[in-house]
Amino acid sequence: MSCDEFKLVTSRRRGKNSKRAASKPVQFNKQGETDTIVNIEKELQKIINARSTLDETPFKEGVQNILQNALDLRGEISIAEIICYGLGHFTECSIARYQLALLLSVKELFKGIIYVHDPIFHTSEVNILKELGFIIIEENEEGKRELSTSGTTFLYLPHCPKQLVNNFLWKNWGPRLKDCIIFGNSFSSIVERQTLTDQRLTYFLAKIQPYVEEYPIDNNFKFLDVFNDTSVHVFSEHKLSQLLPTFWSENRAEPVYPDSDLELILKKP
Repeated sequence: MSCDEFKLVTSRRRGKNSKRAASKPVQFNKQGETDTIVNIEKELQKIINARSTLDETPFKEGVQNILQNALDLRGEISIAEIICYGLGHFTECSIARYQLALLLSVKELFKGIIYVHDPIFHTSEVNILKELGFIIIEENEEGKRELSTSGTTFLYLPHCPKQLVNNFLWKNWGPRLKDCIIFGNSFSSIVERQTLTDQRLTYFLAKIQPYVEEYPIDNNFKFLDVFNDTSVHVFSEHKLSQLLPTFWSENRAEPVYPDSDLELILKKP
């Protein structure tokens, strides 16, 4: 995801985001990468401002309506947990900051516990997320996290790699997928763009896509790059119940991806 520019709904002209200050002190995060130290109070204010901007648009209401309809389809009144992967450097990237702002709106609407992880988070970003009431997933799960047994899991994956989604599907492969809702890149768009070889590499995503109820997000936010090609995905219990047991039992091997097609950050040994 590029964080150097926005695409405005009302204009084709592009504007630069604020540049990182070259004088910021650095250390190293758990991934051994440069870890930027920031002013937490200032960053929290930027998030508040992004949230205010989001709240002033019809986009947020549209997303919330789709999510509520998805819950109604599930026959649920609440979400047990919210899992967020791949948010990115929201202290450096305005796109990630607006995606975080929407996550805060979801948190407020559904009151779910939010678990969050991105291998690239700076220590300061982790501290900010804790301030916001999120629970940090300490280890890189590569998306291989089991669904909650106490209700609906909402998976928030803003512009995340398809391999991460594929890993999550593999881990929870079976009729229990009915207990999750996924907000992320459109499954149908991913499959349409893939070759047969690509579909074999993301086998679980390609296989389940025809049985998913997909609700595209109207990309009417003022910055087009923030939520483009995003959908809410619901695993209809009615559709899943029609699948034969062999649908779930065939080719259950854990996914392995070649380096040439790897967008996902693997956990370090």
